[in-house]
Amino acid sequence: MVKQIKIAIIVDNPKRDLAANTLLANELVLRGFRVFLVPLYIQSRELIAIKPHITILNYHRKGNDWLVDFVLKLQSKVFILETEGAVFSDFDKTKEIYSDNEYLKSSIEGYFIWGEKIYTEFVRHNIYPKEKLFLTGSPRTDLLSPSFKNAVTKILFNELNPVEKEFFEKRYFLINSNNALINGKISNEQETKLHLQKSFGYSESYINELFDEQYEKLNETIRITNKLAAKFPNERFILRPHPFENESYYKYRLNNLKNVLVSNTGSIDGWLSNCKAIIMKNCSTALEGAINGVPVISMDWMKHIHNVCETEMVSHKAKSVEEVFSLVEKINRGKLKPTINLSNQIKDIVSNLYYKNDGNNHKRISDIIEVVANSTMPSINSKVIFQSLNSKYHLSARIKNIFRINKYFSFKKMKLVNPNINWIKSDFYFNEHHVNNILQSLNASSIAIKSNEKTDEHYIFSSSIEII
Repeated sequence: MVKQIKIAIIVDNPKRDLAANTLLANELVLRGFRVFLVPLYIQSRELIAIKPHITILNYHRKGNDWLVDFVLKLQSKVFILETEGAVFSDFDKTKEIYSDNEYLKSSIEGYFIWGEKIYTEFVRHNIYPKEKLFLTGSPRTDLLSPSFKNAVTKILFNELNPVEKEFFEKRYFLINSNNALINGKISNEQETKLHLQKSFGYSESYINELFDEQYEKLNETIRITNKLAAKFPNERFILRPHPFENESYYKYRLNNLKNVLVSNTGSIDGWLSNCKAIIMKNCSTALEGAINGVPVISMDWMKHIHNVCETEMVSHKAKSVEEVFSLVEKINRGKLKPTINLSNQIKDIVSNLYYKNDGNNHKRISDIIEVVANSTMPSINSKVIFQSLNSKYHLSARIKNIFRINKYFSFKKMKLVNPNINWIKSDFYFNEHHVNNILQSLNASSIAIKSNEKTDEHYIFSSSIEII
């Protein structure tokens, strides 16, 4: 039964999520499933083509109720594996982002929870029915465990260009930025504000506060990087923008600094493996660094609307640029060590936010999916669903339908036009070569191939990756 079951895993941001999703996919393949890694930005067409029995979505919030409903109408069982499920600075406010559609929440098979803290909050606020919640941890945090350190280093190194490799090999200080609201890669400020209002329900005044805060952080990040580069000319500094940030702004402002590299290549896990310290303000990377024994310096003079208490607990707080200099000097002399109190707190933080650091979260998730898969799985008729979802054709599409011409045929260009072309040209593109690099670095026996699934004559451009 299992061998006939297809599972689709939605990949949100490849830089952040592809390695973890591949780790989970490989485990499911070992258990006999057919598994597909599906790009988020073209997921609707891809899911229709693949016809998965089980779909693992990257989140469920008010703004994507339509997607959960869409997948359920495909007669696919739905699990939620939240991509950003660890840090919630103020859950009484944060809980408003989650769906309030009780029908959809009761219809999913399960929601995989990152850690004990968020599990407790989900139960206390009745975010989902308790029987739908599974405290498993996330595959993303599996990659922080010691057992995967060599693998994540190899994954990253294979993606680096020669200049990045030179920086990586000689060690560096990692400066993390997180200003995607004002320096977004895929949306401008106005679009972002509308999204925050519609999907998260934030007020205009609160959104303006968030934007003001990020402008300060952006400018301060540029300033501190310049000053560090000048103060420590023999040190190397890598400024790493958030995966959803536009790195070109930082490159423009820091272009003349020989000992600074702006890079958004690969996942943060690999960069942590060879850095001297992290310099940041209120970023979850502080927690990931602390788990790996990397010193964390917080630029504490900057304001932050919601300070995440856990990042503060693991950070050495600098009240000024001069204090950052002092901490960097201590690190170079080997004098900056976690306090006894801090060392004791790390275990509690891991339990609260990441459940366990044993590298087995992906196996716990697979166990639950396997139980569901052994129950009766529905038959899927995606052709009927496809037609109902595309009932409103413009004139050209109607003509094509009448004469049974492929709907992606362009009369203007006299050839088939790939509807995924914008995604292929974007920073969110990934292919079988990226996935095979991950599989080889994990020493997996599986390989990745481009999916050949298609829905009759309607769709022949499937871009998902199947693990076999």
